[in-house]
Amino acid sequence: MMDGAGGAGRDLQGHAGLVLAHDNVPQLATLLRWLGRRGARCFVHLDARARSARAELARLAPPRCTILPPACSRRIAWGGFAMVEATLALMREALRDPATRYLALLSGAHLPLRPTPEVASFLFNGREHIELTFAATEPIDQKSLRRFWYRALPGRGPIPRCCAGATATAGGWASATWRAGCTA
Repeated sequence: MMDGAGGAGRDLQGHAGLVLAHDNVPQLATLLRWLGRRGARCFVHLDARARSARAELARLAPPRCTILPPACSRRIAWGGFAMVEATLALMREALRDPATRYLALLSGAHLPLRPTPEVASFLFNGREHIELTFAATEPIDQKSLRRFWYRALPGRGPIPRCCAGATATAGGWASATWRAGCTA
């Protein structure tokens, strides 16, 4: 599963692992140790509901690992805005360190499957690794796209009815469909 390096390598120097977690502290600690042994700094946001995990992680966290304080913790729903807030808090904390050159957002469920030099080569190849994919080609009032619609955001109301043949993307589907001629 993970490479067998003893931990002396510094292939991930300058890398900050930003970790969103809520449970499974032993696995999370394994990830944090793996990153730390290879030179990466680790920054962890624990979901506000994970009170018992916080105490356990405080015991198991390796050196060079920063756990955001409870005052910075958010209750995170998948894809909700609290996830964005938690990510921004992790980024602010990581960028306080002038040695930080790269940021990688991870979940507490991640574990590396490739050798460290291969991971470092991929992360440090000079490219951004942000991916945009199409969410669906069905009308946006279908159930699979409801998770992208947040009524609480300013200017949002009921899910608009789409015109026949309109398609949507994960990052801006509502505006894409409205430009296609949809009416609310």
